[in-house]
Amino acid sequence: MRSLIASMNPGRFIITGSLVDAEAVRSLEVSVAKTVPTWAMPEFVYRPSFERWYLDGLVSWLQQGAGAGA
Repeated sequence: MRSLIASMNPGRFIITGSLVDAEAVRSLEVSVAKTVPTWAMPEFVYRPSFERWYLDGLVSWLQQGAGAGA
């Protein structure tokens, strides 16, 4: 499912896990910006817990009726 999300929204990279923090994500973004043109640059987002964020998104999506028939 996470791979599907990435292919549906390649303009945003969600980075999470115990080995990174917000500062590491900012450093990665600066490094990538040195070689990727501004127009192609994705948004880098740090989330301490992907599972909580992901579940909140699913609930919101379903409450909006987007999950009808899924």
